Order: sequence, then structure tokens, then C-alpha cells
Amino acid sequence: MAGDGRDARRRLARRFQAQHLRHWGFWLFILSNVLWIAWGWQSKSYALILLQVGLFVMNVRGMRENPESGEGR
Repeated sequence: MAGDGRDARRRLARRFQAQHLRHWGFWLFILSNVLWIAWGWQSKSYALILLQVGLFVMNVRGMRENPESGEGR
């Protein structure tokens, strides 16, 4: 039964790693939104800015509502 403890530790480590990667992905997506908005502002592409704001709101909402994200309401 010694393997059970090791398996549990591995699952916990994978879960933490997945959560960590999810947070990195979230912040990289936010950074890409900001860069797209900056480019849209410079080129006066207001529909692109609106699209990026909508994607930002949906991403934040998804992060808040995802129980595995570690961030509750």
C-alpha cells in the first residue's frame, strides 16, 4: 500500500501544476488582449477593441466560475 501515498502525491502535484499553468495562461491571454487593444486603438479599429473587451470579460467570468481555478466568488 506504499504506492497509494506516492500516487496521491503525484496526483496532487499534477493538479497543482495544472492550476499553475492555467493561471499563467489566463495572464498571457490578458496580456494579448491588452496588446490587441493597443494595436486596435492605433489603427482606429474600434470593433477589434470591442471584441477584445468582450473576450476579456468572458475570460474573467470563466476564471471566477471555474471551481478548479482556485479563485472563488
